[in-house]
Amino acid sequence: ALRGHYRAATDQPQWCDRRLLARIHRYTIKRLRQEIEAVPGTVFMRFLLAWQHTTATTRLHGPEGLFEAIVQLSGFEAPAAAWEAHLLPARVGPYQSAVLDQLLAAGRCSWLRLTPKQTCAPRTAGTLKNTPIAVMPRAETGAWLTAMASAAATEPQGVAGVVWRHIAENGASFFDDIVSDTNILRTECENSLDELAALGLVTCDSFAGLRSLLLPAARRTPFGPRTRRTTGSAIEAAGRWDRVRRPPKPAGDGVDAYDESALESVARALLRRYGVAFRALLERESGLPPWRYLLWTLRRLEAQGEIRGGRFVAGFSGEQFALPEAVTALRQHRKAASDGRIDVINAADPLNLVGIVLPGVRVPAVAQNRIAYLDGEVAAVRTGDDFRLLKTLDSGAALRVRTALLKPSVAPAPTMRRRRR
Repeated sequence: ALRGHYRAATDQPQWCDRRLLARIHRYTIKRLRQEIEAVPGTVFMRFLLAWQHTTATTRLHGPEGLFEAIVQLSGFEAPAAAWEAHLLPARVGPYQSAVLDQLLAAGRCSWLRLTPKQTCAPRTAGTLKNTPIAVMPRAETGAWLTAMASAAATEPQGVAGVVWRHIAENGASFFDDIVSDTNILRTECENSLDELAALGLVTCDSFAGLRSLLLPAARRTPFGPRTRRTTGSAIEAAGRWDRVRRPPKPAGDGVDAYDESALESVARALLRRYGVAFRALLERESGLPPWRYLLWTLRRLEAQGEIRGGRFVAGFSGEQFALPEAVTALRQHRKAASDGRIDVINAADPLNLVGIVLPGVRVPAVAQNRIAYLDGEVAAVRTGDDFRLLKTLDSGAALRVRTALLKPSVAPAPTMRRRRR
């Protein structure tokens, strides 16, 4: 028997048979699941756009707003160049890169490649912009690396191997210290850090180091005195470069290969990102543990009363789970009338759910592609220079969708002009 308070009639200690209490608990969960009314994919998409703060009325502001956006995107890998060009500016306004550097320098956030590249084939320097990079709270980095249970990348060779061994032996090092200790050229050190970051072996104290490597060589700040024509961020001011400390991959292949607390951290992060979690929704997430292990973790959280289980999104088989506040928000979006709002999302964004939640052909998750949603439905897609209207609209609505889709996603920075005398 188990002692507790099961009825509110008295404050005296109460006792209940363990098996009977388990049956009551199962009946309670079953009743709560039956209370859920599933919403169609378009309503769920409208909910997600507001949940992830990409609409005009839900955008975040300031340093804490930027940190909240990073917490919600924890563990999601996107092309390195897409983070400051599309993902973060879509959620925080106005976005300032200096605030991101402050969060990383203070130790609240970090960036790294979660899924390491397993081959060290020759590559061209400057291709880091297409490398999948994750930006997340530093406190969650260890849980993600443990839950992914991935093997470390192959040790690099050549000059990159020299830089890698220096960082591994001496710990976090500044750029100038790496150059002076290894006696290599500064440009060679830049190219080596570019390769090591793309392999998932190193990270940096600030985003300025990654931002500098993303720039073409012609636009990088040259070493030495600054001139009026130099642009970009200097890699010397990027802080220390350190290796990504990955836990060893467990020998087993079953559930023993995954840490229980790490699985719970990943499950909570996915619920923060989408509000609702089910197998089909997570197809674009890279490196996740098998769904059957996440399912056990989600069932345990439901049994503890922290999340809800049921059928939240119509048209998908399998179990679904949601945060209590997400269930309330879904009800509100189901009752709300359509307002004709157009939302434009970059294809590298986690909200690119065409062909998953919404019907249609999947849009490649590259930063050059964009998607326009009209009231939660896919209205048009831009792939490169090709514009395709996917929904039958009148001329006025079609013009609005086309204008929104072809509009630059980020306003260009103002240029300094010389005063005429």
